[in-house]
Amino acid sequence: LPTIRSRCQRLEMRPLPYEEVVEHLVMQHALERGQAERLARLSGGCQGWAEGVMEDAQHLERRKAELDTLAGLTQASLYDRFQYADSLARRYSRDPEGGREVLYLWLQWWRDILIVDEGVGELVLNLDMMQQLEHEAARYPGDTVVRFIRELLATLDALEQNAAPRLALENLMLALPGREV
Repeated sequence: LPTIRSRCQRLEMRPLPYEEVVEHLVMQHALERGQAERLARLSGGCQGWAEGVMEDAQHLERRKAELDTLAGLTQASLYDRFQYADSLARRYSRDPEGGREVLYLWLQWWRDILIVDEGVGELVLNLDMMQQLEHEAARYPGDTVVRFIRELLATLDALEQNAAPRLALENLMLALPGREV
């Protein structure tokens, strides 16, 4: 209501600058500079996320495995894509936050492909996978990547609106660039 909003103070919470997150991780958590830079880049300016990943040693391995799966899906058959959609839909039904996390990871990945395609590799979040990103950027024109990013965002929105996870994710698999389906 407007009366409530008029009594509220708006606080802008912007991501921290990359270098500030790196310095915090090095100084406060005694991380090696290279590891701090990697976490800072992946965190997108969210210091709490970077600290949470430090406590969960398996997080980066799960992230890498999920990105490898995604890269494999671009060359997978329609049957395999639908199998994956079914598995992700079941996961989403059990753990919506975990399912969204996977889709946001995909969003980062396709964003990075677009950034590499545009020639600004210094903005890439997944620096540890730069060679694979360059390979993928060479495979897909920018407009194809943008189209799929829009599909990803539409899928996330549909899931937020209570769409059936399996149907929404199967539709996403149909839009996934790569092998002709």
